[in-house]
Amino acid sequence: MRFSVDPVPLAPIIKLLEINEEKMSEKTAPLSFKTIPVDQAVGTTFAHDMTEIIPGMSKGPACNKGHKIKSEDLCRLMRMGKNSLYIIDLNENQVLDY
Repeated sequence: MRFSVDPVPLAPIIKLLEINEEKMSEKTAPLSFKTIPVDQAVGTTFAHDMTEIIPGMSKGPACNKGHKIKSEDLCRLMRMGKNSLYIIDLNENQVLDY
């Protein structure tokens, strides 16, 4: 016994695949890096880990790569002697994958 099946129109499926591919390429586009002054860093994203060393007391992570910088981070960064920061310049469609 043979069943007859109506052919599936491929055009809508192909269109969906093209749209998804375009969105994925936006998210995986090469990252852009730049250096900015600490006082302009709120809302940006660290490009690397940062270690805080207090001689004779402690050594540990101050911030990790991908950390979104908040206003409360600025004082700590300035106490660490940071005048400028190396950040990742993400657009609204990019996702940090590390």
